[in-house]
Amino acid sequence: TGYLLGVEPTEFAYENYTIMPVICQKVNQAKGIVPTKKGDIVTSWTRDKTKFTHHLVSPPETRVTIALPVEGLEAYSVTVNGQRPEDGIKGVGQIDSDERYLYLRDAEPGTYSSVITAEKGSYATSPAKGVASKGQHTKQKPSKQKPSKQKPWRLNAASSHEGGGFGLKKAIDDRTTSRRSSKGYSSDASTSADSKTWLEVDFREQKAIKTITLYPRTDAKSDSGMTVGFPVDLSVSVKKGNGAYTVVKKLTDIPNPKGKPYTIDLYTVVGYPEGTSLRIDVTKRGLPAADDPGAYRLQLAELGVKFAE
Repeated sequence: TGYLLGVEPTEFAYENYTIMPVICQKVNQAKGIVPTKKGDIVTSWTRDKTKFTHHLVSPPETRVTIALPVEGLEAYSVTVNGQRPEDGIKGVGQIDSDERYLYLRDAEPGTYSSVITAEKGSYATSPAKGVASKGQHTKQKPSKQKPSKQKPWRLNAASSHEGGGFGLKKAIDDRTTSRRSSKGYSSDASTSADSKTWLEVDFREQKAIKTITLYPRTDAKSDSGMTVGFPVDLSVSVKKGNGAYTVVKKLTDIPNPKGKPYTIDLYTVVGYPEGTSLRIDVTKRGLPAADDPGAYRLQLAELGVKFAE
């Protein structure tokens, strides 16, 4: 994978892949071709302090998540093939964002020309270690990923598989798709889908919690081609300080997200719940991976939380 272009497979032979460009000091453009069994991935980007332009030709029989950098921008406008996200973008399954990127998820094969224009703020120009100050990058070579942005929260879980790209802290490292170096969080395996497990986050201060978003693991599929490890039955609880947890949301028969984020609104009849900690209790685990049949886990690429203002 190339550092500047940020093209990386999340499934075998680039059937599903991500593009996450990296902006570096004095590098104002990059372009390259990534050969795959499905055809060439042709991608390029240019930028200045207030505009980022990205172009992609995605080959047949593939799906891609395009991550467009927005870090440093307090307000911005976006067009993709001349279309605005609020009006829907043809060929794109879902659109969401965090502090670092705007994500065009599950995009069909085709051509995508994206333009982000800063309305407030500008693109950061911090240098990237080991990147030359040339304006172009034509061949992809393996490189280390950009360091993630760790939240100051504390996490706890009934169990956590540490290794192979998984780890408890990777549930909040701002990487919303699974990558080889950061696949996300995984519980230990169980032989039963009905084996209970839980994940807990301490925000270290009291906040009103608006929504949580469960970003599924994206680098593996079940034998039926569905998302693996995604919870089917769960409850969400909130507590203040050393008090007891109160259940604020209970969900059953959650549909398989098929690689897309799943957002849970925590609004209640008395408003958004306030607390210092949040806990997700899973009473039915998701599907096992095709290469690990019979092993039921809770697996997430990322746990996202939005607070009410």
